[in-house]
Amino acid sequence: MANYRLSCNSWSLQLFEQPVPEPLYSYKADMQVYSAYYSFDLSILKYATLSTTGRIDKLSTLPSDNNTFFYPSATLSSMISDIVKMPSFVNNIKVRASYANVKGALTRPTIGPAYDAMGFSHPYSSRPDLTTSYNGPTYANQDTYITRALYNNEPSVSLSPTMANSSLKPYSVTSYEGGLETNFFDNRIGLDLTYFYTLNGPQIFSKTAPASTGYNYQLINGVVTKKDGYELTLRFVPIFNKTGMRWQISMNGSTYRETLHEAIGKEDGISLNGHYYKIGERMDGIFGTKYNRDNEGNVIFDAGGMPVYSPKGDEHNKLLGYANPDYVWGISSNFSYKNISFNLQFDGRVGGTIFNELYARQFQSGNSPTLVSGSYGEARRKEWDSYKNTGSIDPGLVGNGVKIVSGTPKFENGYITNMDEDLTFAPNDKAVRLQSYTQSIYSNIMEEFMVDKTYTKLREVSVGYSFQTKLFQGKPQQITVSLVGRNLLYFSKVDNMDMDQWAEGYNASETRIDSRPSIRLQSPTTRQIGFNLNVNF
Repeated sequence: MANYRLSCNSWSLQLFEQPVPEPLYSYKADMQVYSAYYSFDLSILKYATLSTTGRIDKLSTLPSDNNTFFYPSATLSSMISDIVKMPSFVNNIKVRASYANVKGALTRPTIGPAYDAMGFSHPYSSRPDLTTSYNGPTYANQDTYITRALYNNEPSVSLSPTMANSSLKPYSVTSYEGGLETNFFDNRIGLDLTYFYTLNGPQIFSKTAPASTGYNYQLINGVVTKKDGYELTLRFVPIFNKTGMRWQISMNGSTYRETLHEAIGKEDGISLNGHYYKIGERMDGIFGTKYNRDNEGNVIFDAGGMPVYSPKGDEHNKLLGYANPDYVWGISSNFSYKNISFNLQFDGRVGGTIFNELYARQFQSGNSPTLVSGSYGEARRKEWDSYKNTGSIDPGLVGNGVKIVSGTPKFENGYITNMDEDLTFAPNDKAVRLQSYTQSIYSNIMEEFMVDKTYTKLREVSVGYSFQTKLFQGKPQQITVSLVGRNLLYFSKVDNMDMDQWAEGYNASETRIDSRPSIRLQSPTTRQIGFNLNVNF
């Protein structure tokens, strides 16, 4: 490109000797995909059923040497009860296993906010989460440059900050699954158990490039995460008789863990989200700053009345919790008697942690409800009374904990190492201004704003009545009228927001590998009550 400009230090288009060559563009979305696909099913008498698929893609977003790739899948199932004689109380036993591989690269389903595509600026200060359908290339691995006004409002060009990798390969996700299905006692009891195991990678990972290259990043193939877990469904039919009465209860639960399986090359981990995750470590760990405490769990304050903070830096961050829940569960009850039905459904999550950014912003600005009660509320009243009486604010908050009266704390990996050697503590009695305290906590302590995502929700209740009629064309129809309520009850440690809206945690196969959810402004969950009308012809 240097042959097309007069000055080595300027990229202004006005100084170019010749027209700028391709690939210069402001926006372009050319992409070609050639695909071939097969499926094959085979039944081996009554013993087993085998289904396989395969697909081969040739994708233009990858380098020409690696842009053709194949990914297969296979499932195998067998009804054991058809092969082996079972006791009379066993209705059936089925086993299944599956394998699937998926590959792809450098495409995205959406691009940018919808208002950008229509040529508008965002309609209000908080941009909406509305995106434009795209399903095109990302251009993350191309030596292209775009036009923009960078200097003195003159048309200019800028290179991509990511260095192209001519040997880049598609990402790969490989999944294995095994399961057991069985029913007992005339199908009164049923069980469905599944174990799943997924290797997500090698992924297309953005690695920091050496400064000598002139680029910020380079895309490489690396990083494999392992996700494995269980799903269990139990079904009971305690009542089922000839009078038309039936009651079925279904319960399901699932759990999984996602850990780092391989890093880049021979490295023993990767650095993400303020932490160096080592091989074998859970990827949903959230790391940040915490209060320093003595051996009895008391918060440690300095001589000025402020908490003692650990030094800045990723190496001093501590585990605040895990983003993914420990368990996800659900219970449903379906009761029917002749023409009447009654259905009930509960579900929820146990465990999981999230950073409450909404609370943090309220705390920092003085608008949090927690600042008008307890010790915060008392401090606020004291400071207001002193200002009203004297015209100056006397500090009103004394932090609950201990202060250091002698010695200087030493830190290693975020923890005080000389707790029992050089430090002497006494109850904290140093008052500080509430505003200074809250703003200091906001800037230095993430732990204060972490919340538990555990919740239980009465998801749905419905009462229905069915009857036969011949209203249409003289043929019998079944009509069911139901009264339905959704989101009727909610139980959580955090009662002013619905944790169901932030149910997602870390999942490398579905989100950016460096993503970490946090609670921000969100539309409130609504309680819904209405009628359903179903007509079956």
